Amino acid sequence: MDILEGIAMILDQLITGDVKTEIQYRRAVKEEGNGAARRILDEVFEPADSRWRGLGMIPKAVSSFGRSIGVRRDDAVRRS
Repeated sequence: MDILEGIAMILDQLITGDVKTEIQYRRAVKEEGNGAARRILDEVFEPADSRWRGLGMIPKAVSSFGRSIGVRRDDAVRRS
């Protein structure tokens, strides 16, 4: 059933031209997400510059995160 609903959602977006991110698993995932997990992620990670192949450097890219100041001593990327 979940797969069929996902396909129906994609087809609806194609037909209407309304491209967006949707949560198909509404019965298991809340729209606002997991509050406790989001707080932990906000504490540990922060947006970071990112070098994308073919695009170059994207400052503070939404899709790229680095360790926040409080946990940087454990950051393997900085140690290498």
